[in-house]
Amino acid sequence: MTISRLMELAKEFMIQKNLQRNDLNKDAVLLDELNFRELRDVMMKSINSLEKKIVKQKAKEADVYLVKYRLEYFKNEVKVNDTKLITYKDTLDEKLMLEQKSLNIFFFINSLKFCQYFLNQKTFVVNAKGYPDFMNSIFDYLKQNSEYLKIPVLKVYYNICLMLITTENVSLS
Repeated sequence: MTISRLMELAKEFMIQKNLQRNDLNKDAVLLDELNFRELRDVMMKSINSLEKKIVKQKAKEADVYLVKYRLEYFKNEVKVNDTKLITYKDTLDEKLMLEQKSLNIFFFINSLKFCQYFLNQKTFVVNAKGYPDFMNSIFDYLKQNSEYLKIPVLKVYYNICLMLITTENVSLS
C-alpha cells in the first residue's frame, strides 16, 4: 500500500469519525443519499426522525440551523416530486418559507459571530481598517425583522456586536 493510498484512507476515516460525532449532520447526509436514490418512504421516516432530534436540541447554534435548512429543503423536495400533494386549488404553504428562514438564521449567526470576532480584534489591533461585508445591511434587516431576534443565540451575537460598536447609531461604514 502506498503512502498516498494510506493518506486517502486516513481522510475517509476522519470523515467517518466526524459524522459519528455530529448526529444531526449525519442524518442530513443520509437524507441527501435517500433523495439521490429516490427512496421516498424511507426518506419521509428519516425526515420525521431528524425533525424530532432538532426539536430536542437545547442550545441551537448556527450548525443546527444549517441542518434545519437542509431538512426543509428535503421536505420541499418530497412535495415537488409528489404530484398528489400539489393541485391548482392549493394555496402556498407557509412551510415552504422555513427553508429560506433557516438558511437566513444560519447566515446571520455566522455573520454576527465573525463581526463580533472582528470588532473584538479591532480593539486590540491599532492599524485595522474597514468592516466585514454587509454588516450595516444585516443590522438594518434585523432591526426591521425583529422576529429573528427571538432566536437566543442570534440575539446574543447581535447584542455583543452592538456593545462592541458602543452605540446603536454608529454606522459600520
